[in-house]
Amino acid sequence: LADGPLQISAALPDSFWSIAVFDRRGRNAYSLNDRAAERSELDLVIITPVQMAQLRQDPPEALETAIVVELPLDTGFALIRVFVNDDTMLPRARAALDSAECSNAI
Repeated sequence: LADGPLQISAALPDSFWSIAVFDRRGRNAYSLNDRAAERSELDLVIITPVQMAQLRQDPPEALETAIVVELPLDTGFALIRVFVNDDTMLPRARAALDSAECSNAI
């Protein structure tokens, strides 16, 4: 986040999924699941308070559909989990996780 907002996106299955954002010491700073997001597409932007203040002046259209989370972090990591009900769902879950991308949001 020191270099700018991050966008995490993935086409996740309709089954349960979750994402958790942790600080550099491994403490949970934010979490979200499919029920709270109310969609299977993950489009999460993580942004610092200073970056949010700058974006409020001229918000980009690309962020209109994203879930934007303001966190006081400069370093951390995210973990995406997908529930696999049985072994037949494993290939689909792996493909969904392989589709995940983390990039600069702006």
